[in-house]
Amino acid sequence: MKKKEVKIQKLRELSLEKRIQIHKKAMKFHKELGLDSQKTAKDINGYPTRKSRDIPIQERINLHRKALRLHQKFAWGKVRIGKALNLNPNTVENWIHKGVNPSSHFTLFTPKISKEISYVIGVAFGDGSATKTGYIHLTSIDREFVEKFAHCMTKILEKTCPIRESNGLPYVWIGCKLLCNFLKKQLSYLRLFIENFPKEFIQGFADSEGSPNVTIYKDRGRGRFDVRVIVACNTNRAILKYVQNLLKNHFNIKSNIPINVRAGTVRISKGHITRTTKDAWRLTIDRFPDTIKFARNIGFSIKRKQEKLIDAIKVKQKYGRGQEAIHKWLAMYQKVGRKWIKRK
Repeated sequence: MKKKEVKIQKLRELSLEKRIQIHKKAMKFHKELGLDSQKTAKDINGYPTRKSRDIPIQERINLHRKALRLHQKFAWGKVRIGKALNLNPNTVENWIHKGVNPSSHFTLFTPKISKEISYVIGVAFGDGSATKTGYIHLTSIDREFVEKFAHCMTKILEKTCPIRESNGLPYVWIGCKLLCNFLKKQLSYLRLFIENFPKEFIQGFADSEGSPNVTIYKDRGRGRFDVRVIVACNTNRAILKYVQNLLKNHFNIKSNIPINVRAGTVRISKGHITRTTKDAWRLTIDRFPDTIKFARNIGFSIKRKQEKLIDAIKVKQKYGRGQEAIHKWLAMYQKVGRKWIKRK
């Protein structure tokens, strides 16, 4: 059965009586059914009124190409193209007559397996943030970290990713809804991009969430020096378990996932009292041979973290775990708060 075509008319082309009827009908739809302007227009006129902003960007770009092809090849107008592609005629008019191109307003992204995308996924699982509005941002006290992230983003998006500063901290802020949607996909989908370059993924995750952990403590009255790697602290234990498997399967590095903070724990941070709502876990590399493997085969891209890890490994290799190692370490580093800061 042939579908009945609906003639689309503008209000100014209708009689006053017809316009009054449409107005009453529209108000009824809105008040009684709660329909918005587009749904009301569709029910009154009987034709689709999809606007470009309601369509995912990739589909929008494809529809734009089809609309131009139909207009150029068959000389179709906005109404006929709108019916064929289920689009609002005004959207089509903007595309074919006013030169509006949806791709010019968005940063395009096509997922490709690479070291850079693997690193960015790792950062996204840690400190990096992908917003609902399509922006990706990263702020850090470590400029090398932000520079590495910006370099990877530049490679992925094929456009310059500038580094800015706010309150003395470097940060990256770039809009790409396609990449945001990609980074929010399930781990089962992202594994293909991660497992081709596991080093970069783990490094990105560790740069975001991890650090070398140097401890000086007493054991049976004797001073002890030790170093290990905290790869990450996270409330998502499944992610930590996945990274643990990557370390074991690709680098033969053993690690542990002990509880870090229990849900309901009260903390004071920067003068504010906070209460944790979830259990937090940490992924740690405790054995010294595995710590050495991590430093050699993966490491941190952040200079101060990698330098501290290498220094601690050298001290332990040369001076052991006793008092001599402690004296050597304290000659190189001083503790400020909870952090070891290298002496100048």
